[in-house]
Amino acid sequence: MTSHDRAPHPSTPSTEPRRASATLLPRAHRRRRTPLALAAAAILTAGLATHYLLSGVFADALADGLYTALIAVVILLIGPRLRPWVAASAAFALSAAVELLQLTALPAALAETVPFSRLILGTTFAPLDLVFYAVAALIVGVLDAAILRARRRTSPGLGVRA
Repeated sequence: MTSHDRAPHPSTPSTEPRRASATLLPRAHRRRRTPLALAAAAILTAGLATHYLLSGVFADALADGLYTALIAVVILLIGPRLRPWVAASAAFALSAAVELLQLTALPAALAETVPFSRLILGTTFAPLDLVFYAVAALIVGVLDAAILRARRRTSPGLGVRA
């Protein structure tokens, strides 16, 4: 056995490049994902309850707001380092794009063959929904920024800028 065949001593630095792992996020970001996942579950539950149990203009506005809030939270789950206003803006843009898609016949036709798609894409364009999306995105952005500021005061080094 030559010296090249032997495994390096544990104290000897490896010459092989380290493999990056998606699961090796900084601790602060892992701690951020748990409350975000819980928030997503709560928002989804509230949204479905609103859709199936309530009716009227208030229920429609609440459901629209919860839709955008869920999108923002999912965006933050995917990118925990994103600034709150970036996630909120992206959530509004995606919600508005889905609403504008309703100007075409595609969502209604899809709902005929895949009824569940009605919950995600809707079927009828309503301009007022855009206002509800904007308000919800603003609320989520402000709340997330406030939470990050509070966490940064109690545990410096969170690494996410508000």
